[in-house]
Parts: sequence; structure tokens; C-alpha cells
Amino acid sequence: EPAGRSCHDSSVILGDAMLAACAGSGTAGPGLTVWSVGGTAGGSLTAPAELYQVNVSNTTTGHTAAFSWDGEVAILGTEPGGGSSPRCQPVGTVIGTVTQTAEMKSLFFYNARTGAPLGRWTLPRNQSATENCTVHNLNVVPTAKRRVLVHGSYQSGIGVLDFTDPANAVEVAYA
Repeated sequence: EPAGRSCHDSSVILGDAMLAACAGSGTAGPGLTVWSVGGTAGGSLTAPAELYQVNVSNTTTGHTAAFSWDGEVAILGTEPGGGSSPRCQPVGTVIGTVTQTAEMKSLFFYNARTGAPLGRWTLPRNQSATENCTVHNLNVVPTAKRRVLVHGSYQSGIGVLDFTDPANAVEVAYA
């Protein structure tokens, strides 16, 4: 576990990538930590080498870490409101003492080796004040031609994203 961050969900990709990641929150805020677990960047499965941490403002909890099938993109899903509050309302909505932001209902894409931001996808469907919604629980679908993931987000349902171009990720299906 990295200094200053408690891990919620983690992910490991071996093969050529040799990376591990955890999503969580801590003293620097919610975000993602990525380690090398072997290869040219150092570290090993038993003694990983931390590569970087990224923090996301305007949200509360880093929930899910994932990698693209090729290990080039690290993905962070968040759980603002702790999974029990409606955090997918229209941007600007006041929710108690918190104001809804786009970050609260987004997935974040980073260069898996450096942590450089590559893009963000924001849930396009606003939820009501009575619906629990977070964008998390990611599953990357391995394909040879595209980068695709499925997310489960409580009452906002499930969505399928094409993030072949992380700067322009698009939702291709939802239920």
C-alpha cells in the first residue's frame, strides 16, 4: 500500500506490461497509484517499485483501477459519496454541502507508464436525487482492434465504452 493512500480496488497486468495499480483515497486526495512489478522499470512481484501517484480533484473516493489489455492505459473509476449518495446529477446541482462536478461522474485515462493524463469520459445521462450512481467496477474486454470496457454504476446501469482514443472515449451501449 502506498504512503498516504488506502487502496480500495487494485489491478495487475503481467506479460510485457508488468504493472500493478490501486485506486483509493488518502491525504493527497482520491486517485491512483501505479507500480512496476518487473521488467525495465524495476521492481518485482514481491517488491514493487512505485512509478507514480495521480490525484483527482472534485471527487471523493478512488474506487477502481484497471489497465487496457495492452497495458498502455491505466484507468481510474471513482465512487463519490461513498457509494450511497446521488453523485450523477446535472453539473452544478447542490447536494447537501457538495456541488455536483463532472469529475464525480467520470472515468479517467492515464498513460500507464508515466501517469500523464490521456482523457476523461463523463457519464452523459444525468441521474436524479434519489438514484445512487458512481462510475466504477470496470472490466476491460480484450480485443485485438479496439480498447473496450464495461462499467457497472448502480442505478445509472451498465455502460460499454470504446476508449481506443482515450481523449475521445465514447459510450457505444448502455442498459
